[in-house]
Amino acid sequence: MATVQQYSELTGRDTFDNDAFSSNGEFYPVFKIGKDVVGRFIGSIDDYLGNDRADYFVLDLEASGLKAGDELFVSFFGSSGTDLSIRFGAYTYEYLKTFGLNYNTHLLSNEKTRGSLIIPEGVDVISFQVWSISDFSGTYQVDMLHHPKLRTLLNLKGIGDRPELFRASDATEPVEVLAGDGNDFAWTGKAADVIFGGLGRDIAVGLDGNDFIYGYGKSDISGLGAKDGADQLLGGRGNDKMFGGAGGDYMHGEWNNDTLKGEDGNDLMQGGYGGDVMDGGNGNDLMYGGTETKLRGDWFGEALTLTWDGTTGKTMTPQKWSIPGEVQADDKSSDRMSGGNGDDGMWGQGGNDTMKGGAGKDKIDGGSGNDAIDGGSGSDVIHAGSGDDAIVDSGGSDKSYGEAGNDTYAVREIMDSYERYFSGGTGTDTVDFSKLQGLKPEILVNDKYVDIRGYTVDEVFRMELEGVEIIRAGSGDDQIRMNADDNTINGNGGNDKINGGGGDDKLYGGSGKDALVGGSGKDMFVFNTKLGATNVDTIGDFSVKKDKIVLDDDVFKAGKVGDLSSGAFSTGTKAQDASDRIIYDKASGKLWYDADGSGSGKAVLFGVLDKGLNLTAGDFDIIS
Repeated sequence: MATVQQYSELTGRDTFDNDAFSSNGEFYPVFKIGKDVVGRFIGSIDDYLGNDRADYFVLDLEASGLKAGDELFVSFFGSSGTDLSIRFGAYTYEYLKTFGLNYNTHLLSNEKTRGSLIIPEGVDVISFQVWSISDFSGTYQVDMLHHPKLRTLLNLKGIGDRPELFRASDATEPVEVLAGDGNDFAWTGKAADVIFGGLGRDIAVGLDGNDFIYGYGKSDISGLGAKDGADQLLGGRGNDKMFGGAGGDYMHGEWNNDTLKGEDGNDLMQGGYGGDVMDGGNGNDLMYGGTETKLRGDWFGEALTLTWDGTTGKTMTPQKWSIPGEVQADDKSSDRMSGGNGDDGMWGQGGNDTMKGGAGKDKIDGGSGNDAIDGGSGSDVIHAGSGDDAIVDSGGSDKSYGEAGNDTYAVREIMDSYERYFSGGTGTDTVDFSKLQGLKPEILVNDKYVDIRGYTVDEVFRMELEGVEIIRAGSGDDQIRMNADDNTINGNGGNDKINGGGGDDKLYGGSGKDALVGGSGKDMFVFNTKLGATNVDTIGDFSVKKDKIVLDDDVFKAGKVGDLSSGAFSTGTKAQDASDRIIYDKASGKLWYDADGSGSGKAVLFGVLDKGLNLTAGDFDIIS
């Protein structure tokens, strides 16, 4: 190996014949070296204003004659803070090795350069400045970046919002990238890499290895991707998109409206602030919508052991536990979560969330807000939390808890032999069978159970209910028999048979020719649908002493809200004067509504009661 030039300590006003030049009072020695050559400079430089240490060196390799497969060594020993710049031409190299202490290395190239860079211990920053000071074509590819002891720090900070590119897809050593403020693209290798996106709309791809990717920027991050490995992805500020790939990943959207896709593996996903969309993909995933911290352990089937101190060994094993008041923040944003396959866990926390468990045995907690929850086809445990929540039963042996608020539990699928459980909690809660169209189910509500028998199948499907106030049937011809509680039953469409059982019930026949039985108790029979020949209900056990007929003023124009006035009621086969609106025929038990009394308009039949009842206006109420 030959030496082109070697400089020892220089004094006086010596000059150089190696294209040394001066710019704005700074001295830049430029070394042009060829194959198998080391350029070495030691000494001080006199800029005619005193002796100063040179602090910026440029090695220009463009005319060196290197070709593919060549190996280049750069030996550089400078004082603290000294910079080294290496200018490349349009060639490829096998290895570029630099040796030195306490300096910054700048790699300058306007064209594609490919190879492996090995840097020494003590280097502060490696900066690919060409991507921040001039336009570029193609992608700068560095196959391997290696530091003897520490992670390599790649500073792509650049100038302004200049886009920057970094690619090390074949790297086997850890890579750490600080992308800066532009719209950056970083593609690291197969090791455990670290990528900081900085400000701007960044795209970061981790490939294999357990990677850490942090978007950071206030502007949108158009994509954060990690392939194989247990990766950590943090979105920072901006509307982020994250893809976990294979492996058990941790993903945190942090600020704004983020999209998190766990893909394969058992992932932990937290949306943070903003309205986030989370899709766990395959695997057993955990999803947290907001930033509210609440702990619940009773429904996981596992007891929690808390050790109070390390000396006594005493433990506490509660069945139900929580830490009220330990709330970091109450994020009111609305999140969307999709569990996919696997046994997933989802926590909606604050906001009106949409949560779908998919297949698997999922655990879902809506938190506060009016949430829409669908457990999917597995045997799920659902806690709706506070708020007026909508729970959908799509199959499986689900256990659902409405908790606080006026909740609705909709049964869509009963073509299986699984037993369901629903506890309404506080508030006015509804079980809705309206989606069971075509099955014509017979719904039998006993003390705690609902037995559902479909006409097209032989099996009986059972649901256990607690704290349910309203049953809503489907559009078919339903049969509903309730328990001794105070129930509200809505037959909706079809010719339904509804029995309120014991208790003070409220029965809505809905449209169709319905047969209504209040049972024991003080019952109300509500008429609130459009009248006609196909919408006439029969009340089988109306009690003048206890029951009421309730008329909705959207249908019946019979006076002010409240008790029906005595002048608006008459008995017989027709209205007696212009003020009559409700007419009861004691001989037939028929109940009519006449919008203009004794006028020319025809009365409309809307109900049939027992014959011979001593009805009065006091048996009718008008509601709005």
